[in-house]
Amino acid sequence: MKKLLATTLMLSSLSTQALVSNGDFENWTGNSADGWTTVDSGISLSPSSSEVHTGSQSAKVTVNTATQSNTDFRQNVSITPGSSYTFSVWVKHSEGGVKARLYVDGYQAYSDPSEVNQWQKISYSYTANTTGTIEAVSYTHLRAHE
Repeated sequence: MKKLLATTLMLSSLSTQALVSNGDFENWTGNSADGWTTVDSGISLSPSSSEVHTGSQSAKVTVNTATQSNTDFRQNVSITPGSSYTFSVWVKHSEGGVKARLYVDGYQAYSDPSEVNQWQKISYSYTANTTGTIEAVSYTHLRAHE
């Protein structure tokens, strides 16, 4: 199994019909992306202006652990029953053998681990059946690809 130490993932331009706070990763306080409520201990974040898909910045996510359960990067979003939402993110892997998972009220879509050093889009359409909030957009829950 491939270790996940020092794997870098670039994230740029999350689209969710303006539900996600700072989905374009343009706003930072130090190395904290504003609006993101869960950043697990197995990753470190920093803004990057050298690797962007759109806009002027992206999130550089470095995975510092081989423990899959310590690599989440999420926030809560409000939903309305009967409404449909499309969550998508642009991801760029620095190496092969790992996948990024998109989390929208559960794990949904995966990146292609064979696409290295190029931007790829991960998307998922979600229809809400309750009012409230859901936990969404875990880009960095990486796992070894065997």
